[in-house]
Amino acid sequence: MTQQACVVSNLSLELAQNKLFTNLSFQLPIGQFTGLIGRNGQGKSLLMSILHGEKTTLPYSGQISWLRQHQHLHQLQRIQSATIA
Repeated sequence: MTQQACVVSNLSLELAQNKLFTNLSFQLPIGQFTGLIGRNGQGKSLLMSILHGEKTTLPYSGQISWLRQHQHLHQLQRIQSATIA
């Protein structure tokens, strides 16, 4: 069984009534390269920003686990908002 560096479960983001992704789930195995491709304006950069813990004011939801450390995005948004204030 391959160990996962990152596991994304049910990640959703909607901006201006445009669903960029709904219930997006994927795994990134340790030691493998993974590419992200798509058309302009489809949310690739936003997805990368969310994975890096940026863009906390966006209305996204889901769960991201880095090396088995679960992060619920709603909780991260509240924690980061409280830290900034």
